[in-house]
Amino acid sequence: MSCGKPHETPCTEVLEQVYWYLDGEVSADDCDHIRQHLDECGPCLREFAWSRYPGMDARVLSGR
Repeated sequence: MSCGKPHETPCTEVLEQVYWYLDGEVSADDCDHIRQHLDECGPCLREFAWSRYPGMDARVLSGR
């Protein structure tokens, strides 16, 4: 998954850490990198939102 733009933290790394991020189990530095990435990358933000709110309709997450 990628929006096609280069990021300091790769999409795969962010998505691997998203559950630890939600649980507050990442370092402050990793937390900052994940937040920055989610601010810049729509596909990862949608995946993050879906993992946080699994009952949310996919059309809402995709912006349709």
